[in-house]
Amino acid sequence: MQNESELLNTQQLAKRLMTKPRTIRSWRSKGIGPTYLAPKGSRSCLYRASDVEAWLSSCATISGAVKPRDE
Repeated sequence: MQNESELLNTQQLAKRLMTKPRTIRSWRSKGIGPTYLAPKGSRSCLYRASDVEAWLSSCATISGAVKPRDE
């Protein structure tokens, strides 16, 4: 993501993460997605690009990791 202060709505975030908006909403309701902002009086949720990046980093795994051999 280019601008860390950029705000994304649910649809924009879903597009960037190559998933469906309902998946983002499900993550949000389960408390497993990125941190979001819920402005008072609004039904929409917004996501800071920096929060999304931090969440993605926390989800990163290394595939194909090789277990060290015993010597």
